Amino acid sequence: MGERCKLYDAASGKAQKLGRYHKGTICDQCRAAGYHPEDAPPFDSKPTTDKEATTQLARCAKCGQRAVDGYGESYFCEEHWEQLHSEGVITVFSPIVEPSQPPEKSFSELFRAARVLFADNVTEEEQIVPTLAFANRASALPELQSIKGRFAKVGDSKERREEFLNDFYQRFRGLIPVAVSNEVLVLRRVPMFLNGVRYPGTTVVKEIVVDVFMRSVTPDEVAEHYERWLVEKGLAYDKSSQGTFGWRFSDAYLAMMVGSGKELNEGQVARMSLSGRQPVFPPPQLVAALYESLKGSVNLRRFRGIAYALGGRQSGRAASPDNLIPACVAWYLREPGGISDKHRLARLLNQHLLAPCGKRVVGVTSDNAIWKNIDKVADSIKRVEFAMQKSWSPRQTHVSKTRA
Repeated sequence: MGERCKLYDAASGKAQKLGRYHKGTICDQCRAAGYHPEDAPPFDSKPTTDKEATTQLARCAKCGQRAVDGYGESYFCEEHWEQLHSEGVITVFSPIVEPSQPPEKSFSELFRAARVLFADNVTEEEQIVPTLAFANRASALPELQSIKGRFAKVGDSKERREEFLNDFYQRFRGLIPVAVSNEVLVLRRVPMFLNGVRYPGTTVVKEIVVDVFMRSVTPDEVAEHYERWLVEKGLAYDKSSQGTFGWRFSDAYLAMMVGSGKELNEGQVARMSLSGRQPVFPPPQLVAALYESLKGSVNLRRFRGIAYALGGRQSGRAASPDNLIPACVAWYLREPGGISDKHRLARLLNQHLLAPCGKRVVGVTSDNAIWKNIDKVADSIKRVEFAMQKSWSPRQTHVSKTRA
């Protein structure tokens, strides 16, 4: 191990000498400290500096492979070291769950949020899944914890609440806060959401964005929400003679952009803003027809569109909270937590969720509904997780392009 040997003699400049009958290539003290044979330098290598020694033991902050070099506290493998220098920036995500903690500790906020949902008799899947997902993320991300505190301070102010909801939605697409109950932020996943894009620094609406997340949303519902939004904002549509439509499907939802059909210059925008006037937008029936065409159908004999890629169910009954809540918790324990043993999963659920809430405990037999429900809730959880992951401001490592 050279200078890294636990019995290295600085005076003589020599490491521990292994006995002729010693098994292995490193001494017992180094093995106890966590070193491995592959960490030892070749016999013809020169003594390493402290930085070189750290690099040889470090793992790539991007992929976890053995590092070759690094900046500050961030080290990278050869592939990502080259990427860092070629692109000048590389994104590094911190782990969410500390594997060294027992699951009842690392998932304590998840269990607590689930118990609150049971206590509050929350029954809607569109509230249960995002609330549990947010609680699990917030347990390791202080920034998300602060969001809960800010929402609690909004109070009864309608304007402040609407502003907070819009800001929250812009960050967590498809999700809005509902309430704070026993220090748990309850969220709701919305099937669709309308928002206006205004000309910078004015109240004049430039375009209306209609986001659709669930395939259960009908064209009539789009028309109804669109018309209601226009009326609430004081926008006319009955005398529309032109308009523009655009759409994109990305990040598992459909966004439709509806414009008045005329791009206003700076002077026109200023005059309209001073007079309180707004452009005229296309009528609800046209927007509904556009959505119907884009959506298509999940029926393979009809135009497919994007319905198949939207979330939720086209029809059918939702799972009961007694099945859904423990299934969601079990998914997190099994997937991010890496617990695949049914006996251990059942024990954790029974001890930290079901029994404390007075619910029927689960067993490990195949006829128990929870084991089937874990896979059924996976798609909903992954969609919410994706929305939260897209909202992160991940840590980035920068490198100067001019550095040799």
